Amino acid sequence: MSRPPAIAVLDSPEVSQKILEAILESANGRRALSRLARTCRAWLDPALNVLWRELDSLAPVIGLFPPHLLKKTRRPGLGLTTPPQEKDWEKILKYGERVLRVTYDELPNNVSTSIFPIFEEYRPRTYILPNLQHLTWKITTPDNLDRAGLFLTSGLQGLVLHLGGAGTKFPTLPTFLADLGGRMKLQSFTLNSSVSLPDTFTDHLLAQDRLERLVVVAPGALSPTVGKWAAYLPRLKSLQLDLSSRSAVTVNGFFKEVRDWRDLSTMICEKFGSSLSYLRIGATLSSKYGDLVRSTSRAAAAPAPSRLSLEHLSSLPVLRTISVDLPESICFTAVDVARLADVAPNLEEVRLCPLARFSPATPPQLTLENLAPLVKNCRRLNTLAVVIHARPGSAEASATSDSLLWLHVGHSWVADTLQVAILLSHFAPHLETIKWFLERNRPGFNEANARSWQKVSDILPHLQNLRLTERRAAAPAQKEVVIEYVEVAAPRPSTSDKAIDATVMTVDREVEARPSTAEFSVQVAPSSRNRATQASPSSVSIGIDATPLTAETEVDATPQTVETQVDATPELVDIATSATFGLFKRRTESLGREDVALDTLNVRP
Repeated sequence: MSRPPAIAVLDSPEVSQKILEAILESANGRRALSRLARTCRAWLDPALNVLWRELDSLAPVIGLFPPHLLKKTRRPGLGLTTPPQEKDWEKILKYGERVLRVTYDELPNNVSTSIFPIFEEYRPRTYILPNLQHLTWKITTPDNLDRAGLFLTSGLQGLVLHLGGAGTKFPTLPTFLADLGGRMKLQSFTLNSSVSLPDTFTDHLLAQDRLERLVVVAPGALSPTVGKWAAYLPRLKSLQLDLSSRSAVTVNGFFKEVRDWRDLSTMICEKFGSSLSYLRIGATLSSKYGDLVRSTSRAAAAPAPSRLSLEHLSSLPVLRTISVDLPESICFTAVDVARLADVAPNLEEVRLCPLARFSPATPPQLTLENLAPLVKNCRRLNTLAVVIHARPGSAEASATSDSLLWLHVGHSWVADTLQVAILLSHFAPHLETIKWFLERNRPGFNEANARSWQKVSDILPHLQNLRLTERRAAAPAQKEVVIEYVEVAAPRPSTSDKAIDATVMTVDREVEARPSTAEFSVQVAPSSRNRATQASPSSVSIGIDATPLTAETEVDATPQTVETQVDATPELVDIATSATFGLFKRRTESLGREDVALDTLNVRP
């Protein structure tokens, strides 16, 4: 049973890759790819490869450690609580092979620096991201420079190194560059530094002969040694330097001799002359920003014009577009334009610093007449942007172009509007748009020139119509071809009577229409896998002594007693009555002095 074409097309790895990339670029693309990887086993590996091929932080890699090692599971960049064991690296080693591009930025502080010593000491293999192709390392402290060596694999193709922090020195930069030059062959290298380049910068990078893109933005990047080294890179296609706030002497000293710039021009034409279709010579973003700051200041004067010579260019037969946009190199001469017209006859778009400003003392060197070689030799030229000094003059009658439709003159000077309009109507009779600088609140605006170009724009359409009418009138008359049709009677054909046998002949014929069949059996038994998961929760037996604490306290409640004996024996007095008064009296007086046994007395009343 054949599969539908919509399903069969997914067998192509290229188609699958395009589908996954389209999903990734859509809204919530990473979440959609993650769900796809968890849903379909066939899409698991391709989806994970796309998800993990480019990371903007090291936090996802750190998050692959087991949760019990992380300080905070929701913020893995905070680091680990304990060093990992060998089995804790399994996921990192598995997913690390899928990472192709990674970025580390120290400023957001979303990754703790404590993770790097753990990577260096406990990693089970030399590189935890063995297939890394591009590394972006943005740091502000010197200690983090050497830590980039953990990711400098032998297969690394691109390195972007940002060394920030005003006044911060990086003493290990020469050692780092030496290690970089001897370990790998880069295709792209970017160095953006606030500190000066070391004196041995080019010596350490001499082995990097495969560089195709080079960006150096740092103090000392315009030294002659750097320029000479860059000029002899055989595969260099893109060179970016920061020319902001640089004097003409410094810029010219980048190539210490004219021979070096000539060698670079010759190399470009020899190596890429047969295939180069687009050539752009531009400034860095920081250089453009500096020029913008100068241009927005009322007191800022136009920079001193300098020249980037185009005389040393050779044959560029397939070049379609050339664009030069350098804030400092804004001066072009008639020799440059003539050379460009000779070496690149198939040019369609030419832009030579169209927004350049010239001081009143130094007008542009190019005139409208100097553009005649471009108009004459480049028959496909449709866009031209250049600053000129439009003085009255005349051009050759043969210098005209039917393809030139768009002209941008920027801050160009103009003297006689009528003469300029006449010359433009001859150069470009089909010109549709002419543009000049109109922003009144920007430095460099010259109201007189703006009004003059407005007059040229108003006059030009009428002169173009007149020019085209003159050319049609001057064109040689075409021969008129007249075709006349004459009616001629056809001769009558000869006739004769003949008999024709019109009996229809029939033939019986049988055709066996048995279709050919074939039996196919397809076993659709799904592949299955038995997997047992032990879900026994981990338990811990804990015994708690719940016996309450008791204390015995005895209180002696024996009352304090005092024994007191009282003699309650009454005193007895035996009184005997005697008739003898004297005796009674004597006896009474003797009471209290001595004990007398009265019972012995025989007293009778």
